[in-house]
Amino acid sequence: MVSDFYSAQAGRFGSAEHIIEKSLRNIKEEARWSSENIPVISKWLDGYIANSNVKDDKFIGAKELPSIACE
Repeated sequence: MVSDFYSAQAGRFGSAEHIIEKSLRNIKEEARWSSENIPVISKWLDGYIANSNVKDDKFIGAKELPSIACE
């Protein structure tokens, strides 16, 4: 999505061109990191919770959060 926008607008960013290119690289690196590491972290957390006798009620739940009026 972002790269499509960049391609469609190529040459129109002037002196900010390098900033846009760096941002695209950062987005790609973050996406790659997330796809590689989030499953590993999730698996570790699942194992930790299963083996450490952690109860759900020890975590902050909606009942413990301050109420926020949404109007």
